[in-house]
Amino acid sequence: MRVPIRLTTIVALFYLSAALLPGESISAGTGANLRTLKDHLSARKATISSLLSGKSAGALAFKDAVDKSGGELTHIFVTPGQETFTVTFAANARGGSRTSGDYIVKRNTKTGYLQEIEVVLSDDGASFVRLRSLDAYRTALDLYSGGEKIKAGVTLGSPLYYFLVKSFSDIVDQAGSRVTWP
Repeated sequence: MRVPIRLTTIVALFYLSAALLPGESISAGTGANLRTLKDHLSARKATISSLLSGKSAGALAFKDAVDKSGGELTHIFVTPGQETFTVTFAANARGGSRTSGDYIVKRNTKTGYLQEIEVVLSDDGASFVRLRSLDAYRTALDLYSGGEKIKAGVTLGSPLYYFLVKSFSDIVDQAGSRVTWP
């Protein structure tokens, strides 16, 4: 006797087998590690009005500081530039190496507008995520591994400012299976 196979069963089996192929989704181990990335969230929330969304002049006058809230030691420093300046939330002091969990926020010097957020994923600093605004409602994600861009333009359904006050796990969740994390 022949058992009919429904199209939905075939489609479900196809997606299940595709999910098991390497490179098609976030690996359980790496995704789990990234969900608990020490991302200096308490320090970012504490400085949102003065450093991340306030006027450029106030942020540029900021003196290096250390924040101990949230159980993390966070070095906060501003690096001025001609057209842009960066606000860095890092495990190491200014001049130290980039390490996993560091957040580097780039703003326009004249307008103060947020331009980019970079999150370091590896202790050697060579793997990171770069977020940039697409429009008022969406953000583009570029993923780098070993310094090489491996994924470009993954659209996230939230504005860039949203990621200033959310944990890194929100980025992982919004990227979903479109990103294979290093």
